[in-house]
Amino acid sequence: VFGRIGRPDDNIFDPIGINAFKEVVKKYSNAHYLIVAPPPKLEQIVRKENIPNVHFLPLIAEEKDVWAFHNIIDVLAHFRKDGETCGLNIAESMLCGKPIISHKSPIWNAHLEYLDNSFSRVAEVNNSNQYAEFMTEFIEAKNNGKIIEMGKCAKEKGNELFLIQNNIGKFEKWIDESLK
Repeated sequence: VFGRIGRPDDNIFDPIGINAFKEVVKKYSNAHYLIVAPPPKLEQIVRKENIPNVHFLPLIAEEKDVWAFHNIIDVLAHFRKDGETCGLNIAESMLCGKPIISHKSPIWNAHLEYLDNSFSRVAEVNNSNQYAEFMTEFIEAKNNGKIIEMGKCAKEKGNELFLIQNNIGKFEKWIDESLK
């Protein structure tokens, strides 16, 4: 089960994820894609091309539901035309121990600063074939159990980077140094 959280904004929609999934689901009919708050263009593509196993979910407002979503998917399959200045949903998925698929953007790529090959794959700009290869790799990793280790690496990196208790000492040191 791949997942994506976004917002229903056609201006930031990148078809890389759905184009990749369209090819992957032909070979892996048990693959599914849960997409929260899909852009209208995405819904149109899925309907027009009759892409199976794509499930649209409404915008999530409650924090408990965001965490529940990340915990039910196997892999976060992220896409966004303008990239990320941080990538909150990527960080959340990492904290839940989920591997990540993303792509480069011609605009912002801050998420590339913390994604590494131990748990993530990043396709080149507009390369849906490469994105599909990564989806296939993660399906096979799920089937042979390797996805568990990748999830552990994602969680470890997420804990290190994004949990305040693991970073407060650095912040305190920076404050102390600036006051001297």
